[in-house]
Amino acid sequence: MSIIPPVVLTVTLLVGGLVSSAKTARELPKDTSNHELKAAVSDLYDDVLSVKARVVDLDEENRALRESYL
Repeated sequence: MSIIPPVVLTVTLLVGGLVSSAKTARELPKDTSNHELKAAVSDLYDDVLSVKARVVDLDEENRALRESYL
């Protein structure tokens, strides 16, 4: 049985909150005609998703390393 370390839970909650906030921020400029704002928010959202993917990759790598030491 594997117990998830508190640090992993904290990072997961932070990333989840960040993604949620980015989704909300992405919805806000839809009613504006400011194309620069729309592009900036879209880029931010893409970057947040990249961070989320990297965190998942690091978690998988960490699990594999732990299993190799057992």
